[in-house]
Amino acid sequence: MLQAEPVAPWMRTTGEELWFLAKETRKAANRRLDETPAAVQKLAVQRHALGKRLDRQHTTAEATHKDAKRHLNRAMAAMRSLSEVLFDAED
Repeated sequence: MLQAEPVAPWMRTTGEELWFLAKETRKAANRRLDETPAAVQKLAVQRHALGKRLDRQHTTAEATHKDAKRHLNRAMAAMRSLSEVLFDAED
């Protein structure tokens, strides 16, 4: 006669194993749901910081461009003035 092997007290049956895995999966899903608002908030803070950084870079670029235009205008005026002086000197 065949005897069923006794199940060790620490071993789970297939049904118990599936139940345990389902329970752990639900727990993990709930943890991820609990972490979602914090992740969304963190992304919003990062997006805001990135926007501010880009605004600062844009402002800096605009100021540098204005500065370069001013220097160019001054250099052109100085060249015109110098050419007038040279032209007057030749006469």
